[in-house]
This record gives sequence, structure tokens and C-alpha cells, in this order.
Amino acid sequence: MDFRNLVVDEPLEKPAAQVSSYSSSDFQTWTNDIKSKASRGDAVGAIMQAVNAPPYGISEPVKSAFLSAVSAAIVSVKSSEIPSVIKSMDVNQRDVLLKYLYWSMAHPPTATPSAGRYGAVPTSASGGTTTGIILSYFEKLMTVAGEGDISRVLSDRRQFS
Repeated sequence: MDFRNLVVDEPLEKPAAQVSSYSSSDFQTWTNDIKSKASRGDAVGAIMQAVNAPPYGISEPVKSAFLSAVSAAIVSVKSSEIPSVIKSMDVNQRDVLLKYLYWSMAHPPTATPSAGRYGAVPTSASGGTTTGIILSYFEKLMTVAGEGDISRVLSDRRQFS
């Protein structure tokens, strides 16, 4: 091995391709299922369905629609039900839930302009409570699971965006 020709800037291992074992049509069907469950009041069932099939390696429009539906289901869970939802998950499901929470914080719901004193002021479609609910999930998730979830999610190469 000639060390003078060794490129030190290349990673030692090549990252694995983010390939999902599910197709885009599966995720489109699940997006509709999650939306219908959340609208019927079964947001817990919608979240459990979402954490079992994370959207790795699918097309961007399908992924965005799926993640938006999951985010809406997360926000629609009653705050008193959050600890029981988290406790019913295994470690991998909690890691995926944390990824959904991070994605939801990075992509807030579509803002609707309202007339303010100085013109149009963007406000959250849910009245500004979305971030508070997500932070409540985050707090309860850290209480149940600890900081290990954070380090696993941040070191995982499979990301949603």
C-alpha cells in the first residue's frame, strides 16, 4: 500500500443506501390510513402504524406527504395519552418517533397569514400550540427512554430529510 497516494478525506466506510423495503404506493396508502385514523380519533393507532414503517429511501413528495400526516397525528393525541403511547413502544419505535418529532419541529404546519397591526402576520394553523405539544412529547419521551434515544437518532445515518 502506497501511503503517499492514500486519500485521507474519503470516509473509511461507504454509507449504506437508504432503501426502504416498502414502495411509494405503500406509503401513499398508509398516508391515507394515518389521516383517516387521526380524523376518526384513533391518533394513537395512526402513530403506531407510522413508527413501524419509517419512510427511508422513497421519493420526496411521497415522503413529505407521509411525514405531514404523521405530524398531524402526533399533534392530535391528547396530552394525557402521550406517556402510555410512549411506554407501549419498543426502543426502535421510540427512535423513529423521535425522528418524527425532530422533523415536525423543523417543518411546522403551513402558516396562514392573518391581518395584524403591521400587515399580514403568519400564524400557525393550529393556533401556535403545535410546538408545545411536540415539546411535551419530547419531554415525556426523555422521561421514559432517557438520553440514549437522542444519541441513537443523531448518530443514525438513515434520516428523513
